[in-house]
Amino acid sequence: MSFVGNFVRATIGLMKGLGITGKNFLRTVALRQAMTITEKWGSRKIADRYRGIVALTTDLQTGKENCVGCMACMRVCPGHCIYIEVERREGHHGRYPVKFFVDLSLCSFCGLCVEVCPTPSLIHSHVWQFGGYSRSQLLLGKGQLLNWGDEEQTRRGDAELITGKRSQQRRAKKTDDKQAE
Repeated sequence: MSFVGNFVRATIGLMKGLGITGKNFLRTVALRQAMTITEKWGSRKIADRYRGIVALTTDLQTGKENCVGCMACMRVCPGHCIYIEVERREGHHGRYPVKFFVDLSLCSFCGLCVEVCPTPSLIHSHVWQFGGYSRSQLLLGKGQLLNWGDEEQTRRGDAELITGKRSQQRRAKKTDDKQAE
């Protein structure tokens, strides 16, 4: 093939590429038809099965935390990103989690903690826009996890419906009510 033939084919390919770029530039800048979804127009719907940041839940009927302090989530976590300190408390079925931390810098969002939990205390939230400039900002405490859990239950329904597991706090309340009668 000659030099002129190669030059003509390269020029045609360049013109096709520039034509596509010019068409997209005209559409996005001049006509304001953007391809991306920004906050101005809203965001995409996130699927219910999305595995976002782990959240703690409370029983909507009793108002108590669903966590019974079995520490199965802490044991099963491959990244060792969950830390729990528990104690016995009156009126709480099982052990009460005094401290509950999740280190997002170690979390791989595998979902093993949610699956192994015997109660509906851990669920995946739809929080996906979360970041920090240091590792200390990625260490989530019990208060933040409970807030996200309450938001998820408000949006999606009771944690028992989300996970298909029975609340131990609700079961304990029914037993206490039967004993009081």
